[in-house]
Formats: sequence, structure tokens, C-alpha cells
Amino acid sequence: MSISQIVRTLLEPWGEVRPQSVEEWAGEEALPNTVRDFYREVGPVDLDIDCGGNPVNIPALERLWELQAQYRWHGRTGERLTDWKDEWFVVAQAGGDPFILDVVTGQLFSARHGFPEWSPVLFADDLVTGIGCIATVGNALSALGEDAYDETLELLPSSRETVTNALAEFLGRDRGKAIAALRAWKWHE
Repeated sequence: MSISQIVRTLLEPWGEVRPQSVEEWAGEEALPNTVRDFYREVGPVDLDIDCGGNPVNIPALERLWELQAQYRWHGRTGERLTDWKDEWFVVAQAGGDPFILDVVTGQLFSARHGFPEWSPVLFADDLVTGIGCIATVGNALSALGEDAYDETLELLPSSRETVTNALAEFLGRDRGKAIAALRAWKWHE
């Protein structure tokens, strides 16, 4: 099974997943090839993945251009934002915190919104793996259910361990990569 097929299966509990063609792209700029391939092979359609805290939203391809507003350009004025690099492309977000694809390197970054300047941190080596990481975290937490949290709704250490182990398994039993991804995401810090 290919990594795209694996990630597609990981996303299915969160809603519709189907191939989407470049004809569904509504952007004013060319669709990056990596993103085109991702939507053709994996194809999430407006998914909200509960990973604890704000859900991670992955829009359908037809709404992906709209997601660039507030990052690439000012949402009201349409003015291009100078602190946003041309090679950055938002593919998902959680409460305004973007997951940014660098279309030159193919790597996926995580960043916090609202700081004076953007400081993306490497989250995954590529888009498909990064989205698979997000889905893995969501699926592991979903399997734990309410037992993941204590009475104050804080994530239990045992739950953090379960999620880290699931992510390490997804990443080829690489616990170091799993921990690095969770730190880059600032997941439950």
C-alpha cells in the first residue's frame, strides 16, 4: 500500500475523502504540483480533525485558495502581506495556526499565528506524511476518548505516551521523529 493510500485510510474517519482534480482549483495562482498530486491521490474534503484543542481543518481543493487569505494577503483589503514568502502555501490550519507547505523543498512546517513575524518549524519531510501525522494524532486521541484527559481536561501523561507511540509507529517506528513533529506543532504544550 502506498503512503497516499495509507493516509487516505487514516483520514476516512474524519469525513469525505475523494480524488479532486485541478479543475476544482479556484486560485488566482497556479496550483503547486505537490498540492495537485495530494488532492488527486488523497483528496480530503473539508475535514476537521480533533487533535485536542482547536481541530485541524483541511479544506477541499475548491476552498484551498480562500485559506491563503490572512496569510498571503490581507483578508479585507486584499493587500499582499510582505512577511509571507512566495513559496509558502497553507494546506491546513488549527485556530489560525497554519501548516505551511514550502513548495520549493516540499517540506511541511507548523507555525504559530499572531507573533510579530512568522517562524515556521519543520513538521514533516513532505505534505502526505505531515497530513498522515495529523490524522494519526487525531485517531489515537479518538480511540482514547474521554479517558485521554483528567478531570480538569488536561491530557494525561499516559495519553501523551499513547499518541507519541502511535505517531512513531506511523513514522516507521521512529520515536525521535514523532517527538520532533509534536514539538514543532507545539501539541499540548
